[in-house]
Amino acid sequence: MNQKSKIILALILVIVLFTSVLAPVASALPYNSAAITKMLKVPVGTTLPTGNFEYVITPLRIALSPYELQPDQLPPEVGTVSIAVPTEEGPCTCVTPCAADVVHYYRESADLFGNVVWPHPGIFEYSITETSNTITNLQTGENMQYSQALYIIRVHIHLDYHDQWYLYNIVAYSAISDDGTVDPYYAQKVDPTPGAGPYKFYSEMAFGSIYTKHSGGAGTDTGRSTLSVHNLLDVREDINHPEIYYDYTMTVTRPSLITEPTTVYKAYVVQDRHIIGLPIITDNGLTAAGSDAGGAYANITSGQSFTFRLKPNQDLVFTNTHVGSSYTVGVTVNVYYTPSVVISTNGSTGPTMVGTRNSTLMVPTAGSVYPTNPLVGDDINTNRAVFNMQPNFIVDPDLGLNISDLPFYGLILLALSGIVVLLIIKARSRKRYY
Repeated sequence: MNQKSKIILALILVIVLFTSVLAPVASALPYNSAAITKMLKVPVGTTLPTGNFEYVITPLRIALSPYELQPDQLPPEVGTVSIAVPTEEGPCTCVTPCAADVVHYYRESADLFGNVVWPHPGIFEYSITETSNTITNLQTGENMQYSQALYIIRVHIHLDYHDQWYLYNIVAYSAISDDGTVDPYYAQKVDPTPGAGPYKFYSEMAFGSIYTKHSGGAGTDTGRSTLSVHNLLDVREDINHPEIYYDYTMTVTRPSLITEPTTVYKAYVVQDRHIIGLPIITDNGLTAAGSDAGGAYANITSGQSFTFRLKPNQDLVFTNTHVGSSYTVGVTVNVYYTPSVVISTNGSTGPTMVGTRNSTLMVPTAGSVYPTNPLVGDDINTNRAVFNMQPNFIVDPDLGLNISDLPFYGLILLALSGIVVLLIIKARSRKRYY
């Protein structure tokens, strides 16, 4: 081995040794600041509420050392911490794959202990919890699930070489999770440092809440629909007879953040904003009909398919579907019609999807303009599936002729006319010779 190679090898060994010594030192660096992270999960398309989340930092006990408690003393008061409803969208921090219909928002507090005056060196222990029902302006149909999490924080105050004490380290443990699950051994250690959480964006001392809502009316207020299916009457009313029924199949699925055992939505059949009879077909008991002051309705269970029938200019109107719900819907037509549909979500109208004569038109359909399930947006009366049954024939009630077939009839009449002309000419020719 030449001299140059020996030098390079020696440098590599030095770097390796230096790194191996530095790594454990770096990993053991103390945390000298702490913050709370508020994480809010909402279904996609949900407008956020306004207000503040409040947190109580409760002094628990003091120890002059890990083995020397001071039962007659409590740590200095820190007070409450307020965090406005977060509006900055951040990454999914779930251990399992995150649902595609969930949006995560984050906001971090200021340093919790930056202004605390410590009376002496020691270990100062606190608990931190979230206060419930602090968002006070929620309306009917809005629901906030507050965090039940509890964190234990131990602040280590040390003496320096000049006999001055300073904040040396902050250790935080998760004692209770957001859903109230208790960890009796405080086994889950978290990094409370601001900006040090998952993906290094926020403190790991996070409190998670879930916010869901529907913006519709209560009961029979069908003028505030959250979702509707409209059966459009063609301009030729003599073709689309107002008594003709069209058969639909539909499934409405709640957002994944709704975890109640069963979610049931109310649906009415409406014409000109008036609730009318309910020709909904019950499939294996999945839908149940009822009535209220406004008229008949159906209880539609989330995630279960049902069928219904609409006449021209009628709607199936939902009044309480959650924002972020998804749905599938389709219509079956006979040989005389070609179906089309336009989907509107939160006021944004999509393109026209044209089906095939004498077939079923379904949304979603792979490879079409609507390849995925439409969603229910936040704005009322703007989430619609408008179906149009376009007739491709016109019937003369006296003759029973289909005008779409007139070209064929014309050719036949032309051929017959030619034969008649030939017969007339031939007959006249014969008369000349008699």
